[in-house]
Amino acid sequence: MFHLTDGLELELLGHGLNLSQTKRRLLSVGEVMMGTSGLDGVALHRIAAEAGQANRFAVQYHFQSKADFVNAILATRVAQVERRRSALLARAQDRNLADDPRVLLELLYLPYAEQVDSTGACVYACFCTQLALQHAFGREAVRHPLIHAGDNVTTDILLRITRVVPHLPEDLVISRVLVQTRQMMAALIEHHARTSNYYRWIRSREVVLLECIDMTHAAIATEARPEVIACVQTEHRRWLTKNQPDPENSPA
Repeated sequence: MFHLTDGLELELLGHGLNLSQTKRRLLSVGEVMMGTSGLDGVALHRIAAEAGQANRFAVQYHFQSKADFVNAILATRVAQVERRRSALLARAQDRNLADDPRVLLELLYLPYAEQVDSTGACVYACFCTQLALQHAFGREAVRHPLIHAGDNVTTDILLRITRVVPHLPEDLVISRVLVQTRQMMAALIEHHARTSNYYRWIRSREVVLLECIDMTHAAIATEARPEVIACVQTEHRRWLTKNQPDPENSPA
């Protein structure tokens, strides 16, 4: 197992990016507040005030809209998570572990457990949990880091996972991983809450993460019902039809 931090230096939000101190502070405070109260549960002027800004419109000044602000938080975190996953994947390949489904799942999950604040709260997991809830209600202006993964290390890891369970459709495997990822983030959030009050868990964050990896591994290995596979295949055909290029508008 790659242990938390695994000897690699973790980055603060916005590290390595050409951001002013004000922008970094706004992003950091906004991530925490939105992760606690929801994307629509926090007014932008409250984020500005909590970040120590005298201008109540500081967020709009630096990021224009709330959607742009949320995407800026994601852009900084996703860039860091991608670098972390890339380093971990390289280590897995050096150790000939890049085809082990549990190791691949760990590469997906570990960054969520590592992105914590000074109290130990998994701030990125909290933020992504709120984001997933908002995205379920059609907030398409915000790009979810897994649903819109694009051509990056995360996509590479997801595809590697699908190849180790070839008996299931690729879309179904990825769907199961996404569902279990939300469960993993909820487990990390609950773990912090329980270790922060009188009912202290003996289980460490690493142990909770291992449990989630094992549960996800079991989920993706489970045979699917024929009706589920048929439904997934139909959805995939519809997606292909919807996204295929229009021959009339294609370049000659």
